[in-house]
Amino acid sequence: MEEPDLQIEANATENAEDDPFAIQKREIVDMILVWEDQMKQMIYVDKSSYFVYSEIDEKKSEQLRRVTGGHESPITTIAFSYFLNLIATGTESGEVAVWDYELS
Repeated sequence: MEEPDLQIEANATENAEDDPFAIQKREIVDMILVWEDQMKQMIYVDKSSYFVYSEIDEKKSEQLRRVTGGHESPITTIAFSYFLNLIATGTESGEVAVWDYELS
């Protein structure tokens, strides 16, 4: 089986001037809020990627990264382990991918 391409965009930003509702147009299929110590983040998945946003600034979300690829089927769920620094994504066909949070 050929491994799917993996694309990571670190410190990506949405271009609000072109499309201020770009985030709302995505079909979010699962979401996690991480409110631990100094880490305030929103992690969510659409059918093909997962996104990490910093929520430290109460007035503005900042996209930290977007990870695409890794699955051949649409993503349907996400889990986060704060203590192990891992993110797991799963698909409707049963595929599971485990991502190192610090490296992805």
